[in-house]
Amino acid sequence: DKGSLVGVVGEGTPAFLAKEIGAKVGGGLKAGDVIVAIGEVDTTEPTDVERQLRNTKVGQSIEIKALRQVDGKSQTLTFRTQLTRHPLELI
Repeated sequence: DKGSLVGVVGEGTPAFLAKEIGAKVGGGLKAGDVIVAIGEVDTTEPTDVERQLRNTKVGQSIEIKALRQVDGKSQTLTFRTQLTRHPLELI
């Protein structure tokens, strides 16, 4: 699958504090997740994620769609988080 692989999620970051909307999983984004969209914009490669995050502001609430392996199956999860620092520190 295309997207942007999450390598590290720092404790206390917006990615860490993100809430999964469908209550399928607990916690925020995790290393190994693959970001496939931010808002309504598909992110097929890491530069797409960077571009989308540059267009956000501190205090803004955003939705992030990510693929994650859950019980051996790839699932699309939607997270919502509020940016509390410079957007590129999200992941």
